[in-house]
Amino acid sequence: MPDNIGHYMSRVLRLPIGAQVTLFTGDNHEYSATICEISKKFVTLEVAQARLVNRESPLNVHLIQAVSKGDKLDWVFQKSVELGVSHLIPVTTSRTSFSLSGARLDKKIQHWQGVISSACEQCGRNKVPDIRPVEDVKKVISEYKNHSATKIVLNPLTTQSLRQINVDTKELVLLIGPEGGLSEEEICFAEQNGFISCVLGDRILRTETAALTMLSLAQGFWGDLC
Repeated sequence: MPDNIGHYMSRVLRLPIGAQVTLFTGDNHEYSATICEISKKFVTLEVAQARLVNRESPLNVHLIQAVSKGDKLDWVFQKSVELGVSHLIPVTTSRTSFSLSGARLDKKIQHWQGVISSACEQCGRNKVPDIRPVEDVKKVISEYKNHSATKIVLNPLTTQSLRQINVDTKELVLLIGPEGGLSEEEICFAEQNGFISCVLGDRILRTETAALTMLSLAQGFWGDLC
């Protein structure tokens, strides 16, 4: 068990010996467990048999999200996990500035993985979404060219709404630009590679608001949100 989880159980929740907890390993299984021993430094658990508990959406969503300044991307990743996203693909665009590389980039990816795992714990998901390294948006778009999923790019210059798009698969790719939006060239490149442009309304939404609005609507139209 990671040290931070043991600390949370012993020092924050102050769980006693005999307390029942639920564990998950990211493979869609849950494990009932009982605390046998607990201290400031460690927690000993007796783990029962695994059971399959599926809380995954029937809609397999890939979110291609432009990186943002500050902690906006943390917030997008956290909330998108709650909304049932399956794959997270952070990208750079012509209007983003992202200079991390090497060990600093590895540390950032690890941080995002921690955000995702914590979000799974909070919302009860037993399967941890995938997250890819940061890549150029055109490279990622090209990789999805022959993908069978319905691919959608947010484009404020179109008139087609998300509701008007016919989604005939249970797999969806959403492409969200940065502050300032994707360039016309990037949107055109996405459309040339099979992405369908859509708009969310008359108001211009921030990148983090747009991502979560798109996910919420998609899960409402074709997924498992009521």
